[in-house]
Amino acid sequence: MSFGILQTFFARVESLGILHDMPDLSGVMRQFQSRDSAYEQLEFPFRKSSDAMVSVPAYQAKFGRQP
Repeated sequence: MSFGILQTFFARVESLGILHDMPDLSGVMRQFQSRDSAYEQLEFPFRKSSDAMVSVPAYQAKFGRQP
């Protein structure tokens, strides 16, 4: 979940002009786990989803948005 939050955060600050010339971020989350005496890399593709906050009633009331 934090991977998705960070992806969204960086996209947002770039779109607002707070950060400029950001490198392209990978759409793949990589995690490592140990197996026996070695590490293996696991890859999980990240799919951008719609704004989940829109489903929170307090957010809808504050910003006048509907799901």
